[in-house]
Amino acid sequence: MKYWGLVPLLVACQDAADDSGTLAVSYACPVWASISPESSTRSFASTEDYELGTGVSTEFVSQVESVSVGESGLDVRLVVEGSSESDSWDSHIYQTTSLYRCDSNGAWLLSSQTEMETVIDGMSVSQITETIYFDAFIMPQTIELGDSWQSVFRGETTDSSGTVHEHSTVIDSTVTAVEDLTVGAGRFDALVVEERFEDKTRSAYRVAAGPGFLLSEDYEL
Repeated sequence: MKYWGLVPLLVACQDAADDSGTLAVSYACPVWASISPESSTRSFASTEDYELGTGVSTEFVSQVESVSVGESGLDVRLVVEGSSESDSWDSHIYQTTSLYRCDSNGAWLLSSQTEMETVIDGMSVSQITETIYFDAFIMPQTIELGDSWQSVFRGETTDSSGTVHEHSTVIDSTVTAVEDLTVGAGRFDALVVEERFEDKTRSAYRVAAGPGFLLSEDYEL
C-alpha cells in the first residue's frame, strides 16, 4: 500500500485577528512535517528491509483531521490508523491521535493517545496509552542543506493501568544532502535528514516540501 493522497497540496496557513478585528499574525506549519493541510491524507507501508529484518509488515494511514488557530499558533489534530501482520500474532490494529502546534519557530508535538488491540492465539489484549510532551520540538519552519536543529522529546506516558512513565529522548538533526528520490507515491526532490541520538546511534530519513515524510529505514510513503 504505497499510495499517497494529498488534497490540496498546500501549506496550512491561517491568519489570526487581534481584538480590533485587524489581521495581526499569520501562522503556518512547516511543509516538511506531514501535518498540513487540513483533511490531507498520507498512506505508508513498511519497507522490504524492515519486513525482512523484523518479520513484521505494517500499513498505516495518517489524516490531518483539523487545523485551527490557537492562542500561540496553529493547533493540528492528526489521526493515524494502522495494522501490522506477523507470525507472532493473529492481528494487531491501532489508532493514534496526536496534537501538534505550529508557530513562528516551527512544529511542536503536544500530546498523543494510542488505542491498540492485539489478538494472539484467539485471545484479545487491548491497551490505551496517553503521552503529554513538554517542549517537544519537531522541526523549524524552513529547512535547507546544512541546517541543524535539536529535538527533545520529554514526556509522561500513562498506560491503561494508570502507571505513569517519564521519558526523554534528545535527537540532533542535520540536513546532509539533496537527492532525486522515487518512492511508491512518486518522484520527488528530497532532503536527507540525518539524526544522531544520545546513545550515538544514527538514522536518516527523506522529506520533500508538500508531502513531508517520504522514506526511512522502516517506512515509505
